[in-house]
Amino acid sequence: MTDGDVQHIEMQVLAGFLDAQRASVLAIVDGLDQEALQAVVFSSGWTPLGLIEHLGHAERHWFQRAPLISCSAGTARGRLVRHSAPHRYVWPSELDLMAKLAGFPVRDR
Repeated sequence: MTDGDVQHIEMQVLAGFLDAQRASVLAIVDGLDQEALQAVVFSSGWTPLGLIEHLGHAERHWFQRAPLISCSAGTARGRLVRHSAPHRYVWPSELDLMAKLAGFPVRDR
């Protein structure tokens, strides 16, 4: 198996994961009327419709604009040096929100 094959498989897995996450979010709000979609239901003041909009922006940012690596810069011997790693930081609130949307109870999050 070549690196290209592995990358293709990883992209298929990622696309499947994103499709499942999108379907989960849409299933949660399926059947809500316009009033319910715009009602504040989170202590942060967010509405279900606002959350879906945010998730769309986040997906576009992380998968279309930002590289899928963690980058930082520093100096070495007086020169600017860029450091990269094949991962990114995930905010705990992101993980909690996705678990909440997936229907996990608090004890499992």
